[in-house]
Amino acid sequence: MNPLQAPDTIRDLTILVIEDELVFRHQICSFLKQRGALVAEAENGQLGIELLADLQPDIVLCDLNMPVVDGHQVIKHILTHNAETPVVVISARQSMDDIGNALRHGAKDYLLKPIDDWPGLEQLILRLVHGNTNDACVDVLDEQLLAETELAEHLVHFKHSDPASTQLMNDLIPAARYTFSQWVLKVEQQGLSFLPDIYTLDEQYFAFLVVDLSLFKDDSAITAVLIKSLVNEPFRQYQSGESGMMLSPSALLNYLNKQLYHAGLSQMLKAMYVLVDMQSKSIQFANAGFLPAHPAMASPHPGLALGVLETARYEQGTMDLSAPIEFTFESDLLSQLTLTLMHQ
Repeated sequence: MNPLQAPDTIRDLTILVIEDELVFRHQICSFLKQRGALVAEAENGQLGIELLADLQPDIVLCDLNMPVVDGHQVIKHILTHNAETPVVVISARQSMDDIGNALRHGAKDYLLKPIDDWPGLEQLILRLVHGNTNDACVDVLDEQLLAETELAEHLVHFKHSDPASTQLMNDLIPAARYTFSQWVLKVEQQGLSFLPDIYTLDEQYFAFLVVDLSLFKDDSAITAVLIKSLVNEPFRQYQSGESGMMLSPSALLNYLNKQLYHAGLSQMLKAMYVLVDMQSKSIQFANAGFLPAHPAMASPHPGLALGVLETARYEQGTMDLSAPIEFTFESDLLSQLTLTLMHQ
């Protein structure tokens, strides 16, 4: 469906609400039913998961902090078994540091209790259910769409909260070691200058995106969450078979550049996306502003940093996959990140 011609109400949408607070659950379900939606409710994550298979909802609204099974586990389950179903997580303002984990597990957006803007909730649901952000629709994801998202509004919280920002950045730090079939990726970094994000795509592919946050200072946390949120969409669509953007480094950087240009970043953002094909033993990459992270990445020449020029395009390079391979990234403030790929 063309998102510009999508329905303007949630009538007849099937919505699953997973929330342990009775009063709030009743409030949100009553609003959704009043607007014509078909609503099912669960008082904890376990009941919500049990309803998912039979209900096949269009969207799930899920609290994070619940008994039995919490919201983070629900999100992981949905990403694995119902990847096409968007999830909006709900939590209290004092739990905003959880946004990092929620986004990491695949949440599409974030709402804060209490909900004051009920029409805004309806618009959010419509955008996530009827919106289309695959390769053919990148042009639709412009400044207006980004400004309308609830997530963009909530990120202001981090700009004024040093403890929340620090906690979020710590939550986004990757593990020191990842295993993909017969391959191991080791991550070594000091400080919080880089955001390396690792993606397991399937049995054939895995990928990593590296961005340099060193110039953003107080805006590092909101920039990190924005990047994570933007990549979550093509990642979710790849998991559900809707889009192959995650297999095209140049397409992914083109998409991110357009979105970040319209977001009006305070600084340019260096980024590199690397796709590893374990079957063909090859690596594809696209580079936005970094010095070559490996000698074989000297060509093509690095493109502009993200967010500088809306019409910038990023060339794709290829190199052989052999062990071991060491990728070294240097930030604008001269800190380093090293990713080492080796056989188990």
